[in-house]
Amino acid sequence: MQPTAERLLTGMLMLAVILMIWTQGAQSALVINEAAVEATLDQVRLPQREFGQLSLRRCPACTVETWRVDADTRYLLGMQAVSLDEFLAAADDGPAAAAMLVIFHEPGGRRITRLRLSWPPGAGR
Repeated sequence: MQPTAERLLTGMLMLAVILMIWTQGAQSALVINEAAVEATLDQVRLPQREFGQLSLRRCPACTVETWRVDADTRYLLGMQAVSLDEFLAAADDGPAAAAMLVIFHEPGGRRITRLRLSWPPGAGR
């Protein structure tokens, strides 16, 4: 080989090794912090106190599932954080059939981390 070709090949090999080493850090494991379930207000019984529970029936023939809320549970109307009382008032005030509730919970667990309630545009809310 010619000296220039050898230098080019060596440089390309060095670059390949550097890129392989550099991308090893990018291949870290994916950690799932939350799982989510979507429901309508007609399918749930919302918690009435800070340390309470939410009951969910996914379909008329399905068994009732129970989820726990605690002091760390966050309540959202759309993207805005609110208190549990404000969340419950909004749920009572809006059209239940059009509302979308997203229940965020610990993967494999029954502790709710967030409850997010929203209505589509023009749903009367």
